[in-house]
Amino acid sequence: MPSAKRAVELKRWLEFPENQFQVASAFNSTSRFARLSALKVNVAGRYVYIRFRSTTGDAMGLWVLHSSVARC
Repeated sequence: MPSAKRAVELKRWLEFPENQFQVASAFNSTSRFARLSALKVNVAGRYVYIRFRSTTGDAMGLWVLHSSVARC
């Protein structure tokens, strides 16, 4: 992020349920198997770390998750 202020703004945006629903919709649309169950957002200075918790059903987890996160 360009500044710590923008990083905090992104964190706050991701914490709203309607915005989480928007991210989950984008995440879930990338695979028949991957389903986003939770987001955890941490800020360290200008950096924003987003942890995605999801299920993958019968699919291979890491490849499906990598594809889904990359498209969000």
